[in-house]
Amino acid sequence: MKRNEEKFKAIIEERKSFFSERNGFNRELRNLMNLIMTNYRDLKREKADKIAHILKEARRKISDTIFE
Repeated sequence: MKRNEEKFKAIIEERKSFFSERNGFNRELRNLMNLIMTNYRDLKREKADKIAHILKEARRKISDTIFE
C-alpha cells in the first residue's frame, strides 16, 4: 500500500514539474489564441490570408524544431 502511495505521489510531482517547466510556453499559446479569437470577426480577407500564411510558416518551423 505504501509503495503505491509513493508511486502516486511521484506521478503527481512529475506532472506538476512538467506544467511548471512549460509555463511560459503555455502562456504564449493562450495569448496567441486569445489574440486571434478576440479579433477574428473583424479580420478582412486580406489580413486573414496573411495571418494564415504566418501560421503555416510557424507550424513548419515548429515541426522542424520538434523533429530535428
